[in-house]
Amino acid sequence: MKNYTMKALLLLCLMSFSSSLFAENKSGHKAALEIGGLRCADRQFKVTTIPETLKGFKCYPINRGDKMKPGAGMNFKLSAPAEVYLAVMDRGNPTLGQAWEKTDMKLDWMGDHVPFTDLIYKKSAPAGLLTVPEHQGLAGKKKKTFGIPHLLIVPAGIEVSISPSKED
Repeated sequence: MKNYTMKALLLLCLMSFSSSLFAENKSGHKAALEIGGLRCADRQFKVTTIPETLKGFKCYPINRGDKMKPGAGMNFKLSAPAEVYLAVMDRGNPTLGQAWEKTDMKLDWMGDHVPFTDLIYKKSAPAGLLTVPEHQGLAGKKKKTFGIPHLLIVPAGIEVSISPSKED
């Protein structure tokens, strides 16, 4: 009995230690783009609507980070050329660069019981490095905060690796 108790305690210690490591991991994770899916890796911001065109795609949510700082930028490495999409929180005036084309699609999500909307942009990207900029849009009624990091959305068959675009 004691052996099982020690193993259980060790497992609980490891789980609590590893959860804090994962909360600090800004590189995010791969997920299916789906209703109820996470908009950010470290918060319970849930996707509520998805454009029909993007159903079956996968996405790469990353950590929200400090709302008083720009939403983190990321580097993605694509396994093959693809038309990729970026969900951008409709906050302030974020700049993406000329290659991103605004679409008429939107993605909705809930954050802390408040509805939010992301505008969807698209880009034809070659295989290799794809840099997604920080979200520098700033807005708010009482207190100005930055938009959450952009959400990369790719076709299901494209493999992606992720790394921060700059170190904090």
